[in-house]
Amino acid sequence: MSQLDDQHLVRGVDHAAFPTFDPVGTVHFYRDTLGFPVVHSICAAGWGSDDHPDFIHFFFDIGGGDRVAFFYYFGLEPLSEGSKGDVYASFGDDTPDWFVRSRHLALHVDSEEHMLEYRRRLDDSKWPVEMQIQHETIESIYTHDPNGYMVEITRALRPVTPQEDLDANLTINALVDIANEPGAGMDALLVRKAELIVQRAEEWEREQAEVPATALEASPKGPVHA
Repeated sequence: MSQLDDQHLVRGVDHAAFPTFDPVGTVHFYRDTLGFPVVHSICAAGWGSDDHPDFIHFFFDIGGGDRVAFFYYFGLEPLSEGSKGDVYASFGDDTPDWFVRSRHLALHVDSEEHMLEYRRRLDDSKWPVEMQIQHETIESIYTHDPNGYMVEITRALRPVTPQEDLDANLTINALVDIANEPGAGMDALLVRKAELIVQRAEEWEREQAEVPATALEASPKGPVHA
C-alpha cells in the first residue's frame, strides 16, 4: 500500500492541447486578442513514423501557471468527420492516429514520485498507462479516459528558461508569417525565423549595451530579453 493513497497530488492543468488548421487565426485570437503570451513552442522535424509530418507545438499562458496548446501539422488539409475520436469529436477511419491523439488534457504534478503514484493507480484500474515518455522539458504518462479522451500526467524535468520563451516567440512569429504560403513547411519556417533573428540582432545588441554593469554582475546568466 502506498503512503500516497487517497492524496490529491495534481496541482492544476499543465496544458490542454488541440490541433489547428489555422495557426495564424489561433495566434491572433489567443495572443493578440485575449493577451495570452506565447510561453513555449516545439519545432518537431522528422518526428515519429515515416508518414508523420513536421509540426509546431505551441503554448499560450492562460494564467495560474496553466497553458493551452495547439499542434499545427505542415501540409495537412482539414479532415472529414468519421468514427475516430472521443464522444465530442469524431474523425474518419483514414485519419492518422497521431492527429487524433494530439487532442489531450495534461495535468501537472510536482515530482517523479507523484507521477509514478498516478501510474500505479491507473495500472491498477481498467485504464492502465499506455505510454511513459520523456520529451524536451517534461516526462509524461498517458492513458485514455472512458470517453476516449487522451489524458496526460506530466512533471517538469527542468524549468523553461526566459531564453526559450524568447525563442518560442520568434518561432511563432515566423509561423504566422509563412503558414498561409502555398506548400510552406519546416524549411520555410526556419528561414523566416533566421530572418527575424537578423532583424532583431541590432536591437538586442543595443539593449545589452544599455544594461548597467551592476545588473550583469547580479545575474550569472547575463541579461534576459523577453
